[in-house]
Amino acid sequence: MVLRAAGVDVQKLRVVVFDSASRGIIAMMGGHVDISAASLSSGVAQLQAGTIRTLGITARQRMGGIYAQAPTWKELGADAWFSSYRGISAAKDISGPQIAYWENVFAAIDQDERWHEEGEKYLVHRQFRGSRETRKYLDDLDGPIKSLLTDLRLMK
Repeated sequence: MVLRAAGVDVQKLRVVVFDSASRGIIAMMGGHVDISAASLSSGVAQLQAGTIRTLGITARQRMGGIYAQAPTWKELGADAWFSSYRGISAAKDISGPQIAYWENVFAAIDQDERWHEEGEKYLVHRQFRGSRETRKYLDDLDGPIKSLLTDLRLMK
């Protein structure tokens, strides 16, 4: 999405899919690929060692720490952002009270200071959403993601 916003014809790209961000970084360091998209925590050791550099981050705003000098893609002229997410899944037929129970549990965890510390440690931007908000978020992403994956020839 960022490359599209920057005016890149993504259909002309040769995209290599790796089974982990670390393998993509290793391939980049070995000269097998030109660039690698990875989660922020994946490249910290290499950044600290000076063996890689960050061209831009997909966050809406600049990060702190080792990424403090990395511009957002919007700062670089590509009006786009993307955030990785993790989710908790449940059986399709759980009841409303069960959903409410688990939402309350995870909302409480999200407020816990230890959880905040872990997020900072691993460079995770916390974005707690309940089930309804998550469904809307995923539904809103569905079209743009499918379109991009189709253009990249990663989906038919």
